[in-house]
Amino acid sequence: MKRIFYYNLLFQLFLVLLTLVGFSSIILAKPTVTFQFNISPEDHRSIPRSPQIALSTDRGDGGFYSVGERVNLRYRTTLGGYITLAQYNPKGSVEIIEENKFVRANSPQMVSFVAKEPLGTHRVVIILTPDTIPRNRIQEFLRNPSRVSSLFGSQYAVNRTE
Repeated sequence: MKRIFYYNLLFQLFLVLLTLVGFSSIILAKPTVTFQFNISPEDHRSIPRSPQIALSTDRGDGGFYSVGERVNLRYRTTLGGYITLAQYNPKGSVEIIEENKFVRANSPQMVSFVAKEPLGTHRVVIILTPDTIPRNRIQEFLRNPSRVSSLFGSQYAVNRTE
């Protein structure tokens, strides 16, 4: 009888633990922020590569990833501040990967995500500012990266990769 009681208690504890793990993954999951607009590859290439930010993928510029493979982006800034990291896909959507994340100077960082459709060249851009950036200014920068200096003055550093 005691054995059944203990098995029942163990089962209930297991269910509680399973429920907590499920809720924590929902709470800890980052929401995806996506915008829809097209920029040309030339507009993306016009984004300057500031020496204050090193940005690379684990396969280098032009690295090939199949849908479902893990992409590892590494970055390091020579200045502390807030970074926003975004990815342009070939169909015109822009997905924010990291938004207003505080980073310390010279602290190597890595973010991973899974390569997904649409097939084609996905372009990544990173911006570093001393303060957080309102979402509407992030969106304006991503829509028109050539306006970076008019949006942020001299208080920014950017880099890009393909």
